[in-house]
Amino acid sequence: MNVGDAAERSGLPAKTIRYYEEIGLILPARAENGYRDYSRDDVHRLAFLRRARNLGFSIDDCRQLMALIRTATAPAMTCAKSPAPMSGRSRKRCANCSRCARRYRS
Repeated sequence: MNVGDAAERSGLPAKTIRYYEEIGLILPARAENGYRDYSRDDVHRLAFLRRARNLGFSIDDCRQLMALIRTATAPAMTCAKSPAPMSGRSRKRCANCSRCARRYRS
């Protein structure tokens, strides 16, 4: 699917999707004509990124979250084992993102 369709399905503007590609958060395939060709999995990743950014995660946080998603054997989040104390807001963001990651992987 093209960037317009991916934008509509993921809820992100096409400009944001292109930016995420530029910084390496998402890497769509290229069609024979050179156009981006977004898969269903790409759209799920984009929707996950939208939710994570809406929860307040930074781009660097999202990069780490995407790495966790790509490694299906890794736990979604290990916030509970973090040596640094977390605020209530951070714990809530972490829990929400863990749910998103589990949903994405299933």
